[in-house]
Amino acid sequence: MSAKTSVRRGTTNLGSFTQEELIERLCNGKLSVYDQIFFGKTDEWIEISTIRDIAEFINEDYHWKYRIAGQIRGPLAKQDVIFFIKDGKILANDWLFHPSFNKWKKLCDVDEFAQIAESVNVEGKSEGALKDALQSGFYKVCPNCNMQNLQAATSCKGCRYIFKGNE
Repeated sequence: MSAKTSVRRGTTNLGSFTQEELIERLCNGKLSVYDQIFFGKTDEWIEISTIRDIAEFINEDYHWKYRIAGQIRGPLAKQDVIFFIKDGKILANDWLFHPSFNKWKKLCDVDEFAQIAESVNVEGKSEGALKDALQSGFYKVCPNCNMQNLQAATSCKGCRYIFKGNE
């Protein structure tokens, strides 16, 4: 039987998983590379993204983050990033991060998103976009794991918390 590793998101325990189960959950977006695993050799929690060569085990559709006016949002699925670009919440000069990158990149420098931004004619700075998004109630934050979810979500994509009413 394979050894299991404990995983948490913030202070919420997500369970114990074998290496195969961790990889499967990373690939399908049920776990994020920004979650933490308990590393017994040093008796500490480490972010999954710090594991060498982890990028080869993750699906490109998940684990995106964006940074606007110094605030980091995510993790998000790729389709959420596309939705935010089309809706004008993420602009061409905003910053994106994916574990397959070694550093933050401007949206306009990420080919797959730059084309989308160009097609909707998104340009300029986004300081006002974050404030508009927060005031518009465009998303809701899970009370269990603090992950951002689209306002229409019925459950948290991070921890599967079921939203009741209009949270």
